Amino acid sequence: KSMTGAETTPASRSSFETRRSGMTFDRALNSAGDGQAYIWQRNNGRLSGFVKPRSTFRNGDGEICRHIEMMLTTGLRTNRIESTACRQKGGRWKLEG
Repeated sequence: KSMTGAETTPASRSSFETRRSGMTFDRALNSAGDGQAYIWQRNNGRLSGFVKPRSTFRNGDGEICRHIEMMLTTGLRTNRIESTACRQKGGRWKLEG
């Protein structure tokens, strides 16, 4: 679900993940503690956002996962979602769901 309570469609999650800056997402999840926002911006502020881990846990496969809140602003459009990301074997994080 989005922060406003509206359902977040798989297409919007895919769009959000596609737009994210390659290493920024991984860097945020590797460095920000639970409850800390990792804030970033690019292109003189035309692209900005934050990743805020809420909690860290291990899933049934033993992967480290984090419940996260994210916001991405591109121009006049802002997307906010809550999701779960799990660290894959190669160290990259993948949004679940």
